[in-house]
Amino acid sequence: MGILCLVTLLACNLPFSTAPEPTSLPTPTAERPADTAEPPTKLAVESEKRCGDGVCDGPENARNCPEDCADEPGEAQPTLPSEEDTARPGDEPGTYWVTNPASGVELFTTVMRPNDWSGDPLPTLIIIPGGDDDSSGITDSGIGPQAVAQGYAVVAFDADGRGRSGGEESYNGSTHQDGLAAVIEFAASLPEVDAERMGLISFSYGVTLASGTLARYPKLPIRFLVDWEGPADRYDTTVGCKPSPRYDWPACDDDAAWAEREALTFISQVQVPYQRVQTENDHVQPDVSHAVHMVNAAVEGAPPWVRLNDHPPNETYDPDTPPAMFPERGGPSLDEVMLRYAEELFELTESSTSTLNTGITPVYVTVAGHIEDVPVYTNCDAYPDFREKLLLFTETIAQSGAAFNLQIEYEFLQGVSQCETEALQATTDGQNVLEYLATRYGYEIDPHQEGGWEEGEDNYADVRFLGGQVTPSISENVGGLVWDDPRQFARLSQGEQGRIYPDFTWQPQILTLAVSRQHHRGDFSRDDVASGIWMPKGAGQNFWAHDPDGHLVYVGPGEHANWDAERPWQSTPEFVQTVADQLEQGLIDRDKMYTASIAVPQSVIFDPKRHLELLALLDQLAPLIESGRAAYVTYAQAVEIWRTEYDARPNIFFTEGTEPPAESTAPVERSGTSAGEEAPLYLTTMTHLESNL
Repeated sequence: MGILCLVTLLACNLPFSTAPEPTSLPTPTAERPADTAEPPTKLAVESEKRCGDGVCDGPENARNCPEDCADEPGEAQPTLPSEEDTARPGDEPGTYWVTNPASGVELFTTVMRPNDWSGDPLPTLIIIPGGDDDSSGITDSGIGPQAVAQGYAVVAFDADGRGRSGGEESYNGSTHQDGLAAVIEFAASLPEVDAERMGLISFSYGVTLASGTLARYPKLPIRFLVDWEGPADRYDTTVGCKPSPRYDWPACDDDAAWAEREALTFISQVQVPYQRVQTENDHVQPDVSHAVHMVNAAVEGAPPWVRLNDHPPNETYDPDTPPAMFPERGGPSLDEVMLRYAEELFELTESSTSTLNTGITPVYVTVAGHIEDVPVYTNCDAYPDFREKLLLFTETIAQSGAAFNLQIEYEFLQGVSQCETEALQATTDGQNVLEYLATRYGYEIDPHQEGGWEEGEDNYADVRFLGGQVTPSISENVGGLVWDDPRQFARLSQGEQGRIYPDFTWQPQILTLAVSRQHHRGDFSRDDVASGIWMPKGAGQNFWAHDPDGHLVYVGPGEHANWDAERPWQSTPEFVQTVADQLEQGLIDRDKMYTASIAVPQSVIFDPKRHLELLALLDQLAPLIESGRAAYVTYAQAVEIWRTEYDARPNIFFTEGTEPPAESTAPVERSGTSAGEEAPLYLTTMTHLESNL
């Protein structure tokens, strides 16, 4: 039988895998018959469990009650008795009585395992029902037996006042949370349970019990939390603070009582990955804003990895315009959804539990592609072929989930301006190809200019102006610059006036992919390989000095391989792995932001045979991305994260064995100057920069 739904107001859970349509999410069952319901029990919120009484107890910890609790969160964690003192076998195989240290009540606990169990410890799911349901709906049918059939051990228990357990109902408050913590600690001692692979699944109001326990007991051996449609706060739990015919909820203004029972507060303190599952039509709530609030609080809080349904991880959303949710009756059954997420999260945490559980900063990876000036782009007979290859490249990259900065020069912009037709745009939602890439795939479209220090026909301001005519999505990013050219740096810093469009002056905001003047002569060894974000003071060696009064922000590429020549550096995936390992080991400053880039030439973009080369690089990064040790971002996203999450702390980081490139001294030809005229040197070469500059 399925888990019973609560009467009217309390958020409840769907039944388990009894729907006739295997491709649909099951619908709620009828309410529990009134004649079988237990009489309501008054919430017991003792006066001594209040913030300010000088005792760190109940739901209190250093975050929500600094008056009573120590500064270190770990010191606020209650201490449990050993499992030997808190449990005894039940009368039926696989059942136990686990003592709740807060109430002294023995809690009926069931541990399920496959009939053909080999004796090796199993990955284990602790499953929490919705409302005030007991464990029978988990163990008798549905998700419990289904999880066991997939090779899991399953733990379920009756909280105080429920099922076979004695005591009084606590409605998932601190007493119930203390009981769940004791059950988890006991389960971890059993031979069928792998204490290194334990996860929590909660249904509906069960999220309050699950999140409260994880927040108050951060050292529990739990890998993750999967939550189905749990209410966020007192208003969701009571559906707008309405009186209930069954539940004697405290008044909504009783902050002390609700401090124990609002998942929205606890979820920001949970220190394990959090997966939220939400359908379009919530089983209780009038809309899905509570799901967005939960996800946003988790992303902005302690969980190292957060995801809503199958959307990209670690994203926040506007509650007024939420993303697409699962359809009310579409997709796989609820049990299959929850178990799929459990499997994914076990895999996610398998190789990097220590990293995820400490919330270590990821390495932020940008992927950028250049389209250089080539006259053929303005040939409207040839243009459609390049357009088609660009779209094919985009579809290929989309497979990896990578963000992308497309950095474009003047002549391709001319081609888009002159050669786009209604027939071509019919294949891209009625938009030109650049606007389509920006709106459909989230590309940032950056101005780019090859050899930007030269006095050519167009300059960066012209590229930016024409780009603004072609697409409103044109960015304020400089798509590549020459770090040892003081004239270019001055123009970009002060505002560059167009040559073709002299009435337009561009004031960019973000600098990317710094190369030397010798880059254009095939000497890539002097290109920048620093990781991190800072505001350069100027050109030459001043480029690797932070200017707190500056306004041009630079996103460092880290060490990276050139596509067409051997480099002394590592490839980008190897560099990201190295930095991620150093962060995990605490060898470098975890309070600063680290970056890396893959720069993709047009010879790869417009050659479908070479698309697999880029996919191979991205495949190397996939384990780091999936584990949360690295994250894909665009340049503008990286700078926004730097400002909001890292307080704009500068970081100029070179791995051991590398140093800033030497300033160019070879003769450089410029338009309007005599060949062989030597470019001036401005500062001496720096030998090394530490990561904490």
